[in-house]
Amino acid sequence: MKAIDYKKRRTKDEGRRTKKKTTRLSSLISHLSSSGFTLLEIMIALAIAGIAIIAILQTVNYHAGVAYEHTLYTRMLLMAKEKIGETEIYLQDDKGVFPETDISYETMVREFKDSQQTGDEGIVELKVIIRGHDKEIELSELVTRK
Repeated sequence: MKAIDYKKRRTKDEGRRTKKKTTRLSSLISHLSSSGFTLLEIMIALAIAGIAIIAILQTVNYHAGVAYEHTLYTRMLLMAKEKIGETEIYLQDDKGVFPETDISYETMVREFKDSQQTGDEGIVELKVIIRGHDKEIELSELVTRK
């Protein structure tokens, strides 16, 4: 009798185990299927990422433009200083275009004749105007005639 009871218990235990396995498996499958993202959540995430990327690209583009403007301004300022130095040597008016650029220049020399105005008869005003890329830079300098 003990052998029969043992067999009955064993089949009962096996039945319980298979029920537990199937319920665990079905709960795992239902958990996995409900743990995904919905289409709406994915679309919202993509919209947020797109807005962030557009903002970053606009910021980079703006700062690249500002850097270009500063580079151009510095380049034109150096050209103006170069022309002031040449005008100081030759002391004559001149107009022209810098080679291999579309930047033009104009130099002017003005001598002060009135000694009461300056207190010295050898003072000369040098003026350089640089034009290009819709910008204009004007430098002037007072020098004494040698």
